[in-house]
Amino acid sequence: MEGVDVHFGAAGYSRIMDFDGFAPGHSAADYSDSAVLRVLVGGRLVLNAAAHGLLGGGAFVQLLWDADTDSIGILPSAEGDPDSHRLAITASQAIITSPEFVDLYGIPLSHGMPMEWDGRMLIAAVR
Repeated sequence: MEGVDVHFGAAGYSRIMDFDGFAPGHSAADYSDSAVLRVLVGGRLVLNAAAHGLLGGGAFVQLLWDADTDSIGILPSAEGDPDSHRLAITASQAIITSPEFVDLYGIPLSHGMPMEWDGRMLIAAVR
């Protein structure tokens, strides 16, 4: 656009006049103040910044499944824990890639599941 200077911040979000702009690869869920989990193609589980903050901002988590409630649990973990997954962290999201986990439990793709903090872990009801 000629005459309009657009700048995206570290999180890829900017506001110009009455328009909201999003950088490629981001979702509105990434900018939510509520914890949100998205499940994308390839077994990518994407936590928005609010969810990652509730986990303490760490780089490792455990993925848990509750068959009774069809819920995903994401528990903060530490490097060296053999059951942990490393997060790929950006300013607006943290990504866990585990196609085996998603396939094993038949977790459907999702544009945004609300997550709740139970004092120990984040929980998202899948169904």
